[in-house]
Amino acid sequence: MKAYLVATLLGFLLGLNFIDFASSVGSKTYETNNGFPINFLNDLVNSDVVQRKISSRWRWEVWDVVPGTHAYQLYVFNITNPDEVEKGGKPSLQQVGPYYFKEYRYKFDVSMNLDLSVNFVRNYTYTFDPNDSKGSANDMVNVINVPFVIFSTLAAKYGSDTTKINQVVSALVASGESLVKKNVKVQDFLFEGMDVSKYQKYLNLMGPSTWVTDEFRDGRYGVLKLKNGVHEGSYTVDSGLKSEKGVGKILTYNELPSLTYWNGDKCNAIMGSDGSVFPPHLKTSDKLTMFEVDFCRSIDFEYAEEVQYKSVMGSKYHVGKDVLQDPSINPDNQCFCSKNNSIDACLKEGVLDVSPCQFGSPFVMSYAHFLDASPEYQQGVVGLKPDPKIHETYVTVELVTGAVLAFHKRYQWNIWIKPIAGIDYFSKFKSTIVPILWNDDIFKLDADKEELLMEELARQAGGMGGGAPQPSQSHAHIHIAMLIITALYLFRN
Repeated sequence: MKAYLVATLLGFLLGLNFIDFASSVGSKTYETNNGFPINFLNDLVNSDVVQRKISSRWRWEVWDVVPGTHAYQLYVFNITNPDEVEKGGKPSLQQVGPYYFKEYRYKFDVSMNLDLSVNFVRNYTYTFDPNDSKGSANDMVNVINVPFVIFSTLAAKYGSDTTKINQVVSALVASGESLVKKNVKVQDFLFEGMDVSKYQKYLNLMGPSTWVTDEFRDGRYGVLKLKNGVHEGSYTVDSGLKSEKGVGKILTYNELPSLTYWNGDKCNAIMGSDGSVFPPHLKTSDKLTMFEVDFCRSIDFEYAEEVQYKSVMGSKYHVGKDVLQDPSINPDNQCFCSKNNSIDACLKEGVLDVSPCQFGSPFVMSYAHFLDASPEYQQGVVGLKPDPKIHETYVTVELVTGAVLAFHKRYQWNIWIKPIAGIDYFSKFKSTIVPILWNDDIFKLDADKEELLMEELARQAGGMGGGAPQPSQSHAHIHIAMLIITALYLFRN
């Protein structure tokens, strides 16, 4: 009887047929914990009745992936003057690609909490598609020797014996390692990994090296190796069942309510969604905020213009100008600088030093081709041609439902080359942020979901029926409170 009453309350909250909803779980016996049935709400939410109801109208399905097609295009920067760069010269870059990868997104261990927040673990998998690629995964390129730079940087940062570290780096150079690695297969540079097994020998010479990244221990290093088929992290997000304004909002990432990388609460704050959904009934004056794992921070998007996406009118948003603004102009960005929080330690406009969230590896993120970055970064290399039409990051959203129609996330991965204290080999290099690749993460809404979205827009405009009436958002919190309080009361008595 108690299960029927709680099911009825939750059914009322979601606009379901009470009898059918309660019947879907009423025959099951639950073990209790402190008087409350274990996994009761989780079973209710995942029951056939609830699933049919939610899939029958447009809404975010927290236990599903984004309703569209993803692609991941990668452009690699080939160094055309490797011998000059090895002597300390300015890198001359040739963009090659795009190399097209089909992107598959999965969610695991999806569960719902008593406060109607949702937990899940997200996983990405990338598969090379030669048909849509301009080039082969076996193309040969000259690239910055990223593992060599990382190894040397971390050894100098965490190692205790400077003399021995310098000797080890010199031994690596004598064995054939250098700043530029020639004739590397694109697939090895990206996902498959280059052979770094020799590093293990030199690691042993320096004693226990807990700072070493997993790729060195595995013997193969790829810039994106740990992004493919690996869990990105665990999330707890707002389901939006309490209030539509909270839909998709990230509450915790890796079980923490904030980050620990940066030198200030504001920079460490996890704000917005993961970019797969936004709250409904948005206005063009509202900012869209999403948490970007590659940037290790949240990013604001601002309204740009109204655009047509197939049969749906959408609103295009681009990255806010203040996101990567020079900290001397925008003091809010100063906590993204070095841990000493000195303005002198800050990089200039258009780039972000993400080494704090890369275990100290000297990675710097930016927009493609240093778009909107300080001229000194573009002038540090040869061959970049920033163009907003092909390098801008944007997301297109339908404001009534908050549905994402399309996006292009165009981010550039750079490695920071500079003299390293105590290592003779790196003394000849000027401090330069060198682009190594940029990605175009693409999403397009599927045709069947577009049709469903059109039906939902017509329903909300009064042109179609939409099933059972939903409780007003102004009273949603009352229904939630009734559900939880009644459930606790019933199972304690």
